[in-house]
Amino acid sequence: MGGLPEIIQDQLNGLLCSPDDPDSLGLAMLKLHQQPELLARLGSQARNSVASLLNLDLMLDQYESIFAQTLQDR
Repeated sequence: MGGLPEIIQDQLNGLLCSPDDPDSLGLAMLKLHQQPELLARLGSQARNSVASLLNLDLMLDQYESIFAQTLQDR
C-alpha cells in the first residue's frame, strides 16, 4: 500500500485493499458499483482530503518553516 494509508482512510475517503489479494480489489470495485451513493461520498471526501493536503498556502508555510529551521541550524 505504500504511503496510501497515510492519505486514504478506509471507508472515509476511499477503500483500502490488500496488495496481495486481487479478490479484495474486486470486492471493493463491486461494492462501489453496487452502491453509487458510497462512490459519490468517497469521491467527494477524497477530493476534500487531497485539497487540504495540497493547499498552496499550507505548503508554502511548511517550506518557509523548513528553510527557516535550516538557516537557524547553520
